[in-house]
Amino acid sequence: MTSLTFFVNPGDESFAPVVSHPGEDAGADIKAYLKDTYDREELTAFYKKYKKVLSTHHELFIDGTKYELSTLDEFLLTLEDSEGLIFLLPGETKLINSGFKVIMGKTDELGHPWSSLLPVYKIVSRSGLACKHNVVVTNAPGIVDCGYQDWVKVSLTNRGNGFHIFTHGARIAQGLFELVVNQADRVVTSDESVFEQTQRSTDGFGSTMIL
Repeated sequence: MTSLTFFVNPGDESFAPVVSHPGEDAGADIKAYLKDTYDREELTAFYKKYKKVLSTHHELFIDGTKYELSTLDEFLLTLEDSEGLIFLLPGETKLINSGFKVIMGKTDELGHPWSSLLPVYKIVSRSGLACKHNVVVTNAPGIVDCGYQDWVKVSLTNRGNGFHIFTHGARIAQGLFELVVNQADRVVTSDESVFEQTQRSTDGFGSTMIL
C-alpha cells in the first residue's frame, strides 16, 4: 500500500494530523497553525463588531466553546498571551494554515490494480463545528493531490450567526487519506451502445420517477 508522510518544521510535530482512536477513525484531526498571527488591532476591531450586533442570535465562541464577555479589557487580557488568533465573522471565509505538508507514495510500481489508483488527501469539516456552529470547510472535501508539495491550508466558512475565534493549535478540520481512480486513463465515446438497458428512468431525479 502507498505510504503517507507528514512534513513539519522542527518543534511543530504536534501539527501532523493525528487520529483520536487508532484502528477505528478514518479521519485525522487538522489543527490551525497560527503562530505569530496575533494582531491586537484586528482583535479590537473584531470585538467592536461583535458588541455592535450582540443579541441572543449572536454569540462568541473561542475554539468552539461559548464565551461570556463584560468589558473590552477583560476580552483583551483573556487572549493577549495567545501565540496566534484568527477571527471568523458570520458569513466570512478565511484560509488557515495547517502547519504541515503531505507526501504521498506513488502507486505506479505496485502493479494492477493499485497502479490504476492515485493517492489523495481530503479535508472535510469537523462534525462538532459543522453541526453545532455551522462552521464548515468551504470546499469540502478539499483535495490535496499527490503532486502538491506546499503547506496544506484549510478554507473555513462561518455560515452561522456566532462570532468565532480560533487559537494556535485549535482543531478546525479532519483529513482523510484515500486512493481514487486515475481519470487520465479514460475512454471518450459518442456511441450510445455503451449504456446497458435498465429499469431506471432517464427523465429526471430518482430511480423510478414516481411523482
